[in-house]
Amino acid sequence: MGQTEAQKRAKAKYDAKTYDMIATKAKKGEIEKCKEYAQKLEITPSKFAMKAMLYCIEHKITFDNKEN
Repeated sequence: MGQTEAQKRAKAKYDAKTYDMIATKAKKGEIEKCKEYAQKLEITPSKFAMKAMLYCIEHKITFDNKEN
């Protein structure tokens, strides 16, 4: 059974208040490597990217080279 139009509007309003987006540009080979790894973990590439970023933040992992 599908959602009613009111439910769809309510979800869209909730999502707009609750979520935001981060995007990146990377070489195709790097993207494919990440997609394949996320698939092995049985999560989406987006979830993998978010978890990896949060892990780095929580463990104070930094990168010396600003371009990599």
